Amino acid sequence: MARQTVRLDGATYKVYYAPRTDARPWQVTSRPTQRGEVGGYAVAEWDLNNVVCESIEDTAGSGMGCLGIDYTDNADARWAGLLTLGPLINTVTLDAPGAHAATPLGSTFSLGVDFWLGGAIVNARANGFATMRIGSTGVTYGYIPHGQYVSRVRLSDMVAFEGVTLPASATDILRTQAALATVRQEISVGMGDTEPYQVLQQAGQVTPPAADVWNPNASGVAARAFGKMSQVIGALYGQTIASQNLTGSITMRNPNWQTRDTIDDEEIRLNSLEMGGDLWVIGTSKGPYLYDYDVSRFVKIQREVPANDENCLRLAFWSPLGVIIPLVDGTRYQIGGSAESFGIEKFRRNTSPVQGRATAHAASTKWLYQALYNDTTGHTYLIAWRPAEPGDRHGNVATPYTIARFTSLRSDFLEYIGDVNGERTTPALIGGYGNDMFWMTLGRYAREIDDSSYRYAASGTAFLTEMRRYPEMIKDLIQVDLDTSNQAAARTIILAFAVDGGAANVLAGTYISGIVINGTINTDGHHYVRFIDDADPRAPLSWASGRRIKPEIRFATNVAATSPRVEGALRLTYAWRPLMSNIYRFPLLLEDDGVSTAEQQTTDLLALMGSGPVLVNEDFDQNSYFVRGISVEGEEIAYTGLMETLTRLDGRFELRQN
Repeated sequence: MARQTVRLDGATYKVYYAPRTDARPWQVTSRPTQRGEVGGYAVAEWDLNNVVCESIEDTAGSGMGCLGIDYTDNADARWAGLLTLGPLINTVTLDAPGAHAATPLGSTFSLGVDFWLGGAIVNARANGFATMRIGSTGVTYGYIPHGQYVSRVRLSDMVAFEGVTLPASATDILRTQAALATVRQEISVGMGDTEPYQVLQQAGQVTPPAADVWNPNASGVAARAFGKMSQVIGALYGQTIASQNLTGSITMRNPNWQTRDTIDDEEIRLNSLEMGGDLWVIGTSKGPYLYDYDVSRFVKIQREVPANDENCLRLAFWSPLGVIIPLVDGTRYQIGGSAESFGIEKFRRNTSPVQGRATAHAASTKWLYQALYNDTTGHTYLIAWRPAEPGDRHGNVATPYTIARFTSLRSDFLEYIGDVNGERTTPALIGGYGNDMFWMTLGRYAREIDDSSYRYAASGTAFLTEMRRYPEMIKDLIQVDLDTSNQAAARTIILAFAVDGGAANVLAGTYISGIVINGTINTDGHHYVRFIDDADPRAPLSWASGRRIKPEIRFATNVAATSPRVEGALRLTYAWRPLMSNIYRFPLLLEDDGVSTAEQQTTDLLALMGSGPVLVNEDFDQNSYFVRGISVEGEEIAYTGLMETLTRLDGRFELRQN
């Protein structure tokens, strides 16, 4: 049975059949859609401050998800309404001591004198920090172990001085100050389970370098790690957890360690200790142990942790979450009897290079800073965490922002030093930079970038969430718009877009009548950046079409005190179309039918072109579907022996595959 009629947009039309022919007037073909065959227009918006660690769009449910930040390389999304360059990372070289005369093994060695057991002296990653303030000068120095060396840095201006050589590689460093002791300040360096830990004592009135005299502790105790809670000091050696109370006579140099517990596992290594109130957490190669006051023992609190010597190195404390526990495969917190993973591993849609193990933490009054090392790439990402807030689009207890990348190196300590008792104009964060040290300026205000002393990296990139909505649809990119500020000729923003997982393509180089259509943005205000060809401004860019779209925002500045800014959101306008289209071609017989004239029917059909979607109802099989008109062609025909002239209209329609 042939189709007799078809309803288009509610109106019924007759299908024309030519007399004395077997030709089928109703033809259906399928072909890929062509650029310019628009199914509709849409705008995608990226929130540059809220949605984080979202590498790919979550299209479950409505087919559309939240678009935001995937990750950044030296760019910073922490500030409400702004995206900027990340903080400037300054480095300090921690040199080994110069050429010194060999010193026989003994109980004392001074600054600038090598002291070793024999063989090559090891220089390794910086892995700790402690301070000592010289009373007579009011100058504070930071002591940083790196392998067998301990370097000294003046914190007011970050100038490094020649250090000393240890008998073995340092595993931990601790500053203590006994309230009643004659020698109040001490710095102790642990060197594992074989060498007695060394102690630097300072009376408070002698200026280094001559004052830096190190001695092994009087009890000959070897310690791998230390912990401190006021005057209560903890130490780990072998499988033993010990403690002592500092007094006028009991010091780190002259200790009186008392065993608190022993971990009955010869294969375990005690790596770190964090103490706070009634909460004592021991970090081991097999996971954390918590002191249970009911049984007066340390008990394992996470049994599923596989053994690894990297587990639980350098426990830390952050008031919102308590003790921070780094593990090879994630980061946990322990606050009272509650514990949970909260690290980057909790963000299931993160497929970025910001993955790996946390190697260091430091807490300020506003942020928890974390060094995250990627074993595959060899890069370290510096992450600033804040407690979760209402409106955050994730279920984690804390929100991470990547703010810097350390290329091809690992950071094994972080320390928030503030303004060092007023010795520095601005507060600072310092940390390990491979075998050396880095430091960065922190602002004095809640929004740190409002401080004129804040400093920015020279360049950086924000990688945004990959848009994956309606994957069956091809997106033809039309324009992107954004607002910028703090720009100049050498303070620029460049936009780039990766399509369907390929390399990012830069929008660069087109100007029309002095207006930037696409290219480097170096002026303030609102910008419409078009996806048009450099050679022919009328033509779209050949690459600006695909199913998955991932934007990048690239920053550069020639002035460390100023960063170009993106204000608000980034918005992308695109046209969408299906991958394939069904093409319906059929003639219609238009005639006066008492309801409308042939001329009116022609007008109505022509009005469908470019509009839509148009509902089609077939009388043949009762199919219903939506189409979009491509073309309408009308011609008059005459038949032999028939003087009547009939109007035949050829209609071609495209079915959208959504």
